[in-house]
Amino acid sequence: MHIRLLTLLVFLLVFPIFSNSIEIRCYAGLKYVVGQEVLQDTENCDAILGMGESYCYKFMEETSLNEVVKMGCSSFFCNGIRNRCMETDLLGMRGTLCCCNDRHYCNSSRLSVPILLSVFLFFVLLF
Repeated sequence: MHIRLLTLLVFLLVFPIFSNSIEIRCYAGLKYVVGQEVLQDTENCDAILGMGESYCYKFMEETSLNEVVKMGCSSFFCNGIRNRCMETDLLGMRGTLCCCNDRHYCNSSRLSVPILLSVFLFFVLLF
């Protein structure tokens, strides 16, 4: 009985230490040109050596000539930002960096307005 209680106590004390380093799945991809689709793949992200937390990120830079979107996972860039967005310079580009680890694929692209509008018009014309 004491062994079970001791085992449970050790588990309850040790599990929270490692729970932040659990793997998270993120979209990974890159887009350089306005109108181009984001080339998306997926990747499993682990914290480096089990230390800290893993985050999915999405970096967006828009200029008059192009739009850059970079998605992936990082514990380095996102440890200070955590689950929010901020304006920043990243690798010589100025844009918005959003980091999250609240669910798998949290750095996904949202449906664009033209797609939603097309679906809406399709159903309006159908009926």
